[in-house]
Amino acid sequence: DERHLYAPAIIGLSTDYKKIIYDRQMLVKCFEEANNMTLEEADEWVSYNIERGLPYLGETAPILIETLENIAWM
Repeated sequence: DERHLYAPAIIGLSTDYKKIIYDRQMLVKCFEEANNMTLEEADEWVSYNIERGLPYLGETAPILIETLENIAWM
């Protein structure tokens, strides 16, 4: 099970404890390192394979957030 590779990207749980909250940029970085990808490849993989599927995972789907420090306009 590779889930432990992405644990560093977990930043919290929803208040009902049903959803794991991930820092999206940290998750991309984890994919980059674990799969020997470029940053762009990892970002595309997360976008296509995770974010696109979130609506189909139901009420326990993880939450991906962009932290304020990762937003360029801040």
